[in-house]
Amino acid sequence: MRCRTVIVGATLGPMLLIGCNRLAPIYTVTGSSFVGVAPLPRRGDQIRRAAIRLNWTVQDIRPGAMRATYNARRDQAVVEITYTRDGFSIQYLESSNLSFSGGQINRAYNGWAQDLERAIIAASAA
Repeated sequence: MRCRTVIVGATLGPMLLIGCNRLAPIYTVTGSSFVGVAPLPRRGDQIRRAAIRLNWTVQDIRPGAMRATYNARRDQAVVEITYTRDGFSIQYLESSNLSFSGGQINRAYNGWAQDLERAIIAASAA
């Protein structure tokens, strides 16, 4: 009887650990395209509106670049968004409480970055 318990535990243990893994490679947006044509200041406005709709706070760094911060409970993610008239990129800068280590981060960050990317593309079509 005891032998079965050990075998079942040894078999299910690794599967439980795999299910608990919340880390994934950092999602980076490189050269994503806008919809349509617009001048650089309008692209900045579209990005800002999209980010604010998703509860990101945005600061201009220079023309064609802004820093966006997302806070969720005790977690925080900070990215740099660079853009031209044609496209944009989102680069991870730093985070708090997202277990960042060696290019891996909590999967929640990737969801936030992907949502931001989709929102920016949608805003560029409006």
